[in-house]
Amino acid sequence: VLPVNVTDYCQLFRYLCQNGRCIPTPGSYRCECNKGFQLDLRGECIDVDECDKNPCAGGECINTQGSYTCQCRPGYHSTLTRTECRDIDECLQNGRICNNGRCINTDGSFHCVCNAGFHVTRDGKNCEDMDECSIRNMCLNGMCINEDGSFKCICKPGFQLASDGRYCK
Repeated sequence: VLPVNVTDYCQLFRYLCQNGRCIPTPGSYRCECNKGFQLDLRGECIDVDECDKNPCAGGECINTQGSYTCQCRPGYHSTLTRTECRDIDECLQNGRICNNGRCINTDGSFHCVCNAGFHVTRDGKNCEDMDECSIRNMCLNGMCINEDGSFKCICKPGFQLASDGRYCK
């Protein structure tokens, strides 16, 4: 049984409005919730699940009391507040990728576009010389010499290099 002359429920019942602020009203009180909390049907401040709105593009959202954090996937980095994942531009960050080609940043990754005479390495991080001399019938009637990004044919005596430079006739 409550005393009839209670004027400040917030002072009398200090446990009211956990995760919020108790505001006295005539003969009662109301709760004003802290950031990250909302009033439920009983007038109590409960945690908002910020992860419902998928705020962590490029990562996984982890709900915490009154807030959330993002665990970012590879190719993304977390902001200082850990509430957002941003794409890492590997082309700007890492000077040792896509040698002999051009680096194209993509969402969460990158890919290489290689110069003529080069192809992407197995790990996809660089461009390496293509051995044109390993192509069947390259420099027919001559000798193939592989060069960085190219090749040349040296024709046997009595043969001349074709206009495309790929065989001797």
